[in-house]
Amino acid sequence: MAMLREVLENHEAGRLVAPREPVEEEAVHFREYNEALIRKLETKMLQLEEANRVLEAEIAERRRVEWALSERVKELTCVHAVNHDLREQFVH
Repeated sequence: MAMLREVLENHEAGRLVAPREPVEEEAVHFREYNEALIRKLETKMLQLEEANRVLEAEIAERRRVEWALSERVKELTCVHAVNHDLREQFVH
């Protein structure tokens, strides 16, 4: 509480110093830092887009294979049914 009172008293008396403006070196440093961050984010975004393209291609390929397998299962089911029917005819 004592610290708060002191701050308020200093403020009322006009003794508090306004924050200083960043010096030119700091401004340059922050600008360069921001530019570096933006470049890193752009690189990561490109990497993620490429990974997404690869995953979409894999999904498309898996769907194609899944469709081909389901068609093959249909064929084999038909062959099995015909085979079963032929056995029944020869057994009876």
